[in-house]
Amino acid sequence: AILANVSRTPLAFAHACAMAVATPVATVELQCVCRTEMGEKVSIAGSSFEFGQWSLERMIDMVTSPDSYPVWTATVEVMLQEGAARHIEFKHVLVPTSGPPRW
Repeated sequence: AILANVSRTPLAFAHACAMAVATPVATVELQCVCRTEMGEKVSIAGSSFEFGQWSLERMIDMVTSPDSYPVWTATVEVMLQEGAARHIEFKHVLVPTSGPPRW
């Protein structure tokens, strides 16, 4: 099960000419249910810059706790494009203590 909660907030960033420009941002809260072994973690890799552009080195690590396990969560701020829908693909990745990640 994957749940997403989105809210919009402005984010200021430095423009090339050092001007501050407000850019709309969506805060996306993701949850997934995944049973793992001790030491394993769940990460997210995706198509956008914010989701690491499918790079294993730039994946977003999800977190869990003894109270919420096996639910893993992550919060990501995603830049919005004014007047346009944005399509972002992502996958959950199980990262074991040794060996390759499993997509």
